Amino acid sequence: LRFLNISECDLPVSAARVICESLATNRCLRTLILRWNTSFGLEESAFAKALSQNMHLQQLNFARCSLSIDA
Repeated sequence: LRFLNISECDLPVSAARVICESLATNRCLRTLILRWNTSFGLEESAFAKALSQNMHLQQLNFARCSLSIDA
């Protein structure tokens, strides 16, 4: 899987946590689109940590996910 679009899915916080955990160990996914999933705003720290560990993701769209700039 290299491209994943899960925009506007109204993902619960539990799904946001699983995605964050998966991003930390991802080696295949290159593009992730998460637009309009506000549950990620509740997982800012986990999301930021996962992205800092991910060296393979090339494109990320998290518009309207309620993430702050400090995350």
